[in-house]
Amino acid sequence: MLTIDDFGHVRDERLRRLVAYWLDRRRGRTMPARRDIDPVDIPWVLPFIWLNDVVPPATAAADGLRFRCRLAGEAINAVHRRSVRGLMLEDYVPADDLPVVTEQYSAVAQTPLVLHSTGRVYHRTRQYLVGERIVLPLSADGGGTVAVLLGATIYTTAEIGTVQPDAEPSDDFVETRTPIENLR
Repeated sequence: MLTIDDFGHVRDERLRRLVAYWLDRRRGRTMPARRDIDPVDIPWVLPFIWLNDVVPPATAAADGLRFRCRLAGEAINAVHRRSVRGLMLEDYVPADDLPVVTEQYSAVAQTPLVLHSTGRVYHRTRQYLVGERIVLPLSADGGGTVAVLLGATIYTTAEIGTVQPDAEPSDDFVETRTPIENLR
């Protein structure tokens, strides 16, 4: 059985605790259901938490999945300088980053998998925030279809507002994708 020790690449203790919580809430299933996650159980990470509903295409001919923010903690809203609750991903992620973020979130929902990344976690008008992110799939009913993405993005609040005019994304960006099928 997979344990938190299998996520040694997750550096931040708050994210490690969230992954351990998610693993525990699976209870032998592919993934936990949204109702299995109780904010009372995870106060250490609440400011950094976000939930995105997976919105399937309206028609078979429509392009891919879309994502609507159901909930965002204070630290997430601070980065975006507004509440992103209720907004579609394309309404708050910069256009240059949208294809990459959409592909990442779609992979979590469709494979399904756990996505972990370190390095540049936010980009806003030549402002790069470095940190760590985990994206975990949740089902609607405890089954195998992903309905919600549970994410947490950790960065230091001192970095908000720090603009690096000629900065480029860090070359130390690392992404790890762990398919759920490997978690049995």
